[in-house]
Amino acid sequence: PQVVVYRKLAETVRTLASHGHVIIVGRAGAAITKDMERGYHVRIVAPMEWKIERIARVCNVPQKEAENREREEFLRTFVKFDSSDPKNYHLVINNAEHSPEDIGMLVMEGMRLKGLLK
Repeated sequence: PQVVVYRKLAETVRTLASHGHVIIVGRAGAAITKDMERGYHVRIVAPMEWKIERIARVCNVPQKEAENREREEFLRTFVKFDSSDPKNYHLVINNAEHSPEDIGMLVMEGMRLKGLLK
């Protein structure tokens, strides 16, 4: 059942996070580790049109198919976590406005300011 899969996912993510020096990619990571003291949660957002175009290009699928890719249901069902609430993150970045390199630098600077990096 999906609940068993989620529990195992949560256990694995928390174990990795508790050992430190990991980057957990995906919205469930912020929900699963939200109460862990040394975490740094980042949400990367972008306009819907930008995301659809990028998914279509990267996945080589028609735009209509890219529009139907939905990941929020998992979080709503199993985690009871609102991934769109900026209060759940230390930093929110617009992906359409920054290069991957810029995003990396912004995240590292935010972690430095919080005392997580030297």
